[in-house]
Amino acid sequence: QLAAKLARAEDAAKRLLVKGDKTVKGGAATKLYEMEGELQRLTDENVQLKHKLARERKAVEVLRDRNKELDLQVRKALADYQRLLRANKNPRNTRNSGRMSGSMMGGQRESEQLHEMGQRFVEQQEELADLKEENEYLRNRLADE
Repeated sequence: QLAAKLARAEDAAKRLLVKGDKTVKGGAATKLYEMEGELQRLTDENVQLKHKLARERKAVEVLRDRNKELDLQVRKALADYQRLLRANKNPRNTRNSGRMSGSMMGGQRESEQLHEMGQRFVEQQEELADLKEENEYLRNRLADE
């Protein structure tokens, strides 16, 4: 569209020059020169914008990949959390229940395991909260772009 407009302006300038009016010759040539400069400036700007678009697309791709990774981590943490909850509700359903009940383990060992499970639970809750927060941030950033 801009190129067509410039072509029409160039044709008009040439017609005015052909007429031979000395007052118009300088103005038309100047206008033509200015329009060529404008065309070059817009062409350069277009190239820069294309490069910027390519960079932004690459950044969006990286953010999407990171979002997928975080989503998988959140799902894994949630699954671990749910397993931990089930294990706390019914300790006989854990993998180690057969070994624990069959052996002569004391209450102290069982207490240590429960304490470790509790610590793991707290760590997973913190990790889950952090991952959800980062995931939300990335989704918002993707939506803004």
